[in-house]
Amino acid sequence: MLALLPLLCMPASQAAPIVLYADEAFPPYSYVERGRLKGIYVDQVRAAVSRLKQYQVELRPIPWERGLAELAHGRIFGLFASYRRSERSYITHYSAPLQHEHVAVFCRQQVLQPPRPDWPRDYGDLRIGINQGFAMSDVFVQARQSGAIRVTQFKGNEENLLALAAGRTHCYVNDRFSILWNLKRLQRDPRIKASMAALDLRESLTLSSESAHVVFGPGEIDATQKAFIADLDRELVEQSRSGEAQAIVARYLK
Repeated sequence: MLALLPLLCMPASQAAPIVLYADEAFPPYSYVERGRLKGIYVDQVRAAVSRLKQYQVELRPIPWERGLAELAHGRIFGLFASYRRSERSYITHYSAPLQHEHVAVFCRQQVLQPPRPDWPRDYGDLRIGINQGFAMSDVFVQARQSGAIRVTQFKGNEENLLALAAGRTHCYVNDRFSILWNLKRLQRDPRIKASMAALDLRESLTLSSESAHVVFGPGEIDATQKAFIADLDRELVEQSRSGEAQAIVARYLK
């Protein structure tokens, strides 16, 4: 059974209980490793609620699609992290942004001489790797559907980065932090780091950007939960203003 990680801010007799759910498989933002829920967004939420001493907050991992279904039916109070989506009309409140996620193009340094600033025209002669099932930006989808770019799908981040290192692809399109986090992880892995040593990867373009949020659903919200939402928003805004949110990201990418 996965470890559940309560954040006890006050004695249970005084603090109001709050449960938030997080995607269990979205590294480096939220994921379970050796039974522990961790990630950029998990650390942000933990830091924010640690200052809200009137609440007893528990963070629980959940498969993402199940979490959305539970939220839609009002069976859970809050879930992170969701983008703003018109089809998710059951979401009644989006928190202040946790981070802005960027879909970016990373290429081997050799193919960026000279630079390739024009998407998709400058990329038509390259092989571009993507993750199977990854929700790409509209500009990428349009370029692919028109035949302006050549795309190869791999199962995940590791396979894409190894394909780049082996020269099977020229570029990789994915979330920026996911690429950087996985690159650092593979460079430290004794089984793989030798094959990664020659990979000089550079970001060439950002294709799209959108914010991620803690979201709350259509279930009945009492006065305590309503106050918690407002208090969490205030803390997340202060995180961004103070640089704490950026420092949390830096810890995962160093």
